[in-house]
Amino acid sequence: MKKERIGFMLLAFLAVFSFAGIYGGFVTGTLGKIALIDPPAEDYCGLIQKVVPMEDVSFGDVVYITSTSGPGYPYVAKADADATTTLGDIRIMVASANSMGPAPSLVEGIIHHPAYAFTSAGLPVHVSNTAGLCTTVDLSAGEYRQIIGYSQSPGVLKFRPSYNITEVTE
Repeated sequence: MKKERIGFMLLAFLAVFSFAGIYGGFVTGTLGKIALIDPPAEDYCGLIQKVVPMEDVSFGDVVYITSTSGPGYPYVAKADADATTTLGDIRIMVASANSMGPAPSLVEGIIHHPAYAFTSAGLPVHVSNTAGLCTTVDLSAGEYRQIIGYSQSPGVLKFRPSYNITEVTE
């Protein structure tokens, strides 16, 4: 019985590291090791995937997958609420990168960025119509709404993008 348990633990360990190898890893920031009370200026934890940005990107930029025919990683561009074609499978960049340079992106997790000026916790966060994110839905008719997570405190976003996209009609 003891051998079976050790074998199962080894199998689980190998499965986790095989999964991490395919998708780029699980936790690479330090948020997984410290409290969210006073995180560093830019940090994250969660499921990470390498992507190839089709334009220059910075830490915290919201991007969407444009094509899966990249060099082993999907291509991404900055997300924008002006069209459904620039929404959908959303990621947040967790490193700055030049166009066409592979870089890590957050698939789901927690990110701290001083530029995220949330006024209170628990607010739904949407893709903005200016290639970013916003907590107030000040979108016009013909633009689209996609919730990508919820604010936890000033600068901290619980990132778990919804695949539901709705058109603003008013």
